[in-house]
Amino acid sequence: YAGHAKQVGQLVSQMPQNVFLGKYIIVVDEDVDVFDQSDVIWALGTRVHPPRDIHIEDYTLGASYDPIPYDYIYPGGRGSPEKGYYNARVVIDATKLYEARDEYPEVVRVSPELREKVSKKFPGLFDNLQ
Repeated sequence: YAGHAKQVGQLVSQMPQNVFLGKYIIVVDEDVDVFDQSDVIWALGTRVHPPRDIHIEDYTLGASYDPIPYDYIYPGGRGSPEKGYYNARVVIDATKLYEARDEYPEVVRVSPELREKVSKKFPGLFDNLQ
């Protein structure tokens, strides 16, 4: 349903595990390998419309050891064990636009066989590409 990716990102941004400096949450579709930085960056570049898909969650759960606590931004706002610690999180929806999800073309990938063939034909030329 429309808005599900934003809701997932907001939920993840509030989890206690993210107190440990998890300031940027990127939500991607199942066709993006979350363990492949190039895939995630590709999704950011091809599926994110900044005014619509980047959300800043202010005054989220923070930690005392955060190098950029609120006192740098708002004087006296660092927090304490009694008051709690706060920061902000960025939630980025890098999924296909729900209303147009069936209109996206299939992602083109190079097969391992073709990659090996090209690498043998042009050794060293594509070493920096994944």
